[in-house]
Amino acid sequence: MTNPYQMFKTDSELSREGIWLDFGGFEIKVAATDRDNPKYASMLRRKMKPHQRAIDSDSLANEVAEDILVEVYANTVVKDWKCVTDESGEALPCTIENVIKLLKELPRLFSAIQDESAKLQNYRREDLDETIKN
Repeated sequence: MTNPYQMFKTDSELSREGIWLDFGGFEIKVAATDRDNPKYASMLRRKMKPHQRAIDSDSLANEVAEDILVEVYANTVVKDWKCVTDESGEALPCTIENVIKLLKELPRLFSAIQDESAKLQNYRREDLDETIKN
């Protein structure tokens, strides 16, 4: 029988330090977007604060919200990457500027990172150990 701890307890270190997402030809290390990553919540709050009136009135432009999210992810969620290249095949070092560029130019990649960084099973040590075994 499964109890709530078995279902929902995550590894704080994995959540903060990140897990590697394998996209086939390249990998990206991402931290969680939950309370175990306080830098994420803190920066998101700080970046959204000047726009609070627009948020409250549901008038914040999608482009502004997207730019804020990309910047927050680049600074607090994407930790590293391997074998990431630009369109011409040149290696891209994992810098905040390059992360922002990549996430803005490839919105579906950004969506995949958002989805995976929010999945609690990615940050459960038991699930990670089981994935490694298989």
